[in-house]
Amino acid sequence: MSRPPLTAAEGHVFDPAQARTITDARLQLHHAVQLATALGISYIEPRDDDAHTTLHWDAPLGALLSQPVGADAIRVGVRVHDLTLLVLTAGAPGH
Repeated sequence: MSRPPLTAAEGHVFDPAQARTITDARLQLHHAVQLATALGISYIEPRDDDAHTTLHWDAPLGALLSQPVGADAIRVGVRVHDLTLLVLTAGAPGH
């Protein structure tokens, strides 16, 4: 019995059979988000479950964002479709 394709909250359908065709893109994204996780590693008290390094999906921005840091809730993220590095504060539009 085959599984149906995975569906993201935004309605994008991902075909697992295509995974090998996007290896280079996956690696580029993996390397780019290291900048976002570095914020948590550097400025948030380490947690046993590594939650300080987790990234959250922000659908309106199409980006993976770090945990907020400091009084201004600074977050570092990467917009996935073009690998743009984002630095946001609590006052940023939509946040």
